[in-house]
Amino acid sequence: MDAIIAAVERIRRELNGDVATNFLFYADEGDIHPATRMEFFRNWEGRQDRPTGGREWVQERLLLLSATTSPFKIPTDLAFFLEYYGGMHIRMGKDGFTIFGLGGGEGSIFPSILSGFDGEPRYERGWQEVGDLVIKREPAEGGWRSFDFAMDFAGILHYGGIYTSGINKAGVTAPPIWDAPAESLLCVADSFSAWMDRVASKDWAPFL
Repeated sequence: MDAIIAAVERIRRELNGDVATNFLFYADEGDIHPATRMEFFRNWEGRQDRPTGGREWVQERLLLLSATTSPFKIPTDLAFFLEYYGGMHIRMGKDGFTIFGLGGGEGSIFPSILSGFDGEPRYERGWQEVGDLVIKREPAEGGWRSFDFAMDFAGILHYGGIYTSGINKAGVTAPPIWDAPAESLLCVADSFSAWMDRVASKDWAPFL
């Protein structure tokens, strides 16, 4: 998962992204390879420098997400991001990009990946909402637009792919991606890892 770490660190450095950290980040910082992390987990309670999201709580939230999306599996790269970082928010002038997540940053740095602020679920029929991009412009410049991003957990179009609805118009809220016409869906990346790389590269051209 080095590609995700490299992309997120670029986002921190070059885009001033507000990125949370969960327990796996601290395991990695301690030179503990994820393959041997279970031994680290057993000794976790004795550490003083606890991360934003502790092991037990993060894993409980991840298990809840897994139960919600069953029988479909959470793509490995997304699961790694959630355990390692949790979520993030990037402020770009008036605009904002968010990756929903879980852990200690829920509700402060980023919204929960499990449900919206109104309690509405973010998962439906094989699609898991994972983030959004809000573009705020004056009416003469195209107005306010919002793009919701969802991950294909069921292999409806491409397992693990990130999609958004192409029917967004200024001032009009698009329906959830699972209700959008298939012909309106735009694949922005074929995996979560590729999406992170695209974000780090500031590749917003299709949306601005």
